[in-house]
Amino acid sequence: DWEADIVDVETAFLYGNLEEEIFMKMPEGIDVVLGDKVGDDDCLLLLQTIYGLVQAARQYHKKFLQVMTKDLGFDKCLADTCLLRRSNENGTLIVCVYVDDILCIGERRAIEALKRELAEFFEVKDEGAMEEYVGCSVIRNKAGDIILHQPHLLKRIKAEFQDELEHVRQTTTPAGSGDAIVKMTKEEKDEGGLTGHRQTRYRSGVGMLLYLVKFSRPDIANSVRELTKAMDCSNDKHYKSLLRVLKYVLTTSNLGIEYDSGKTINFRGKWKIVAFCDSDFGGDITDRNSVSGFCIYVGDYLISWKSRAQRSVSLSSTEAEYYAVSEVAMEIMFIKNLLEFLGIDIDFPITVNCDNVGAIFLSQNARNNNRTKHIDIRAHYVRQFIEDGILKIVFVKSADNEADVFTKNVSNKIFERHATKNLVDVGQKQEGC
Repeated sequence: DWEADIVDVETAFLYGNLEEEIFMKMPEGIDVVLGDKVGDDDCLLLLQTIYGLVQAARQYHKKFLQVMTKDLGFDKCLADTCLLRRSNENGTLIVCVYVDDILCIGERRAIEALKRELAEFFEVKDEGAMEEYVGCSVIRNKAGDIILHQPHLLKRIKAEFQDELEHVRQTTTPAGSGDAIVKMTKEEKDEGGLTGHRQTRYRSGVGMLLYLVKFSRPDIANSVRELTKAMDCSNDKHYKSLLRVLKYVLTTSNLGIEYDSGKTINFRGKWKIVAFCDSDFGGDITDRNSVSGFCIYVGDYLISWKSRAQRSVSLSSTEAEYYAVSEVAMEIMFIKNLLEFLGIDIDFPITVNCDNVGAIFLSQNARNNNRTKHIDIRAHYVRQFIEDGILKIVFVKSADNEADVFTKNVSNKIFERHATKNLVDVGQKQEGC
């Protein structure tokens, strides 16, 4: 039940303090102001940062953090320096910084106090209550439910691809079950593919889909990951697959990710974190790299998801699953650090669901043999977390593994069960706004 406001720092990059001596050519028209005082070899010595300098963003960020921590008494999160927190007589306040956009979350008194304090150091503009942040709409209804949706991006996709999508068959999934979207041998790549305008459109379409996956559409994560593999060598088949994903996205444009206030999470007690991880052994038919996927819940809320190819070729399904466990452990530790900085108690051990018995055994037993001694050392650090009681790896049936949809294209039944589990119809939910 906290509130969220956005404050914008006007001309943010002009506040940074320079640490080097930087000279600038005289700008055109300055002789009108200075007249004969300007010589042919004269230049300007910069006293502050200006727009266009390579270090302008960094110096502004240092200046802003200095004001927030030293002057206003905020604590800085070591896991993410763009996250700050303060508790005083006005209440608790959390601040998230994205360049010059400052997201203030907390009690109303604390938010208003920060706005007055920031005005003493910067020229700020009060944007009011958060309705959109970094390109994602944040919808909050009277019941307290929060929905993340990206209608502006969906409209842009429709405007750019509508003519081509009119002849594309409507489907209930972004890709066919068991099919690899990007199938390409070396010979096909050497023959070339899309050129000019169509290649640009392919990259543009994939770029917009990536931004959808980032905030509000985890259901298309695996399909978009496969499309990105052909950014420099796409052909007609890849373009057709792109249109299918775009058609699916526009057909389901009413969907958004929901954080339902009615779901059970004990905000006054310890917060429970649950993760699912999976891999598709040798899933990339070109280089035979496996694919890792995971999703992480805090309480009943999906907060993090990923689908990505592994960096090296795995020699067994156990090895591929073990790497997937390692990757989800890294993300869990990041989330753990954030929550602890915010003063939230976590219910340990954190449960990680995995559907491979061999990977579970490998994570719990520091034993080497001919099949495992080559595994990269960086993957073994998950064992320390298990020994310290931070993580617990448990077995889950493949049919119940929610991360399955992040590693491969699945059947309609499985896709509907897992991929769209956390998505809702935005129109229906907005009725209570």
